[in-house]
Amino acid sequence: MLLPPEGVAPARLFRILSSPQPVEALPAPFSGLHVRAIPSGVVVGAADRGDPTPIILSTAIVDAEGRQALTTDEVLDLPLPDYDALARATLAVLKRISPWRHVIDMTKWNDVLCKGVRELENLHAYHMLGISHDVATFDRVYRFIPRPDRYYGRPLVALLDGQWLAYRAARAVYEENVKANSK
Repeated sequence: MLLPPEGVAPARLFRILSSPQPVEALPAPFSGLHVRAIPSGVVVGAADRGDPTPIILSTAIVDAEGRQALTTDEVLDLPLPDYDALARATLAVLKRISPWRHVIDMTKWNDVLCKGVRELENLHAYHMLGISHDVATFDRVYRFIPRPDRYYGRPLVALLDGQWLAYRAARAVYEENVKANSK
């Protein structure tokens, strides 16, 4: 299971995952290329067809405008040393900006994100994510229906795993604060 990335402050990690489309530039020698977070479904679907790496790379690597930079065939046509270097660099970025629930330690990621939520610079995102829910009542029992789609501006089915992680951390801290302030 993958742990939260070392060297990334919890507050920064929360900001990365709570953004509408997490993106990070690739380091040299891949200047001009960026990596965008991708859904875990892409990874799982690619793994069903064999080695998922070429599909992950072609899906995740974008240009400065956010357009796909390489097709899967172009990735496969790279010389092996270039392919390996690009794969290592891309997967290192994806570990920071695109955690997939099926390969991470959920408890540790949640702990780090809850710590990051509490940082003052994340107050706005924390609050907006924290109030992103509907309230339903049934037989005088209140239920909270998660609605992070309102914050991210995309359907629930299109949310990235990292966005769900950020949402759940923000909601947990929000509920903790509501309980503490209602005593």
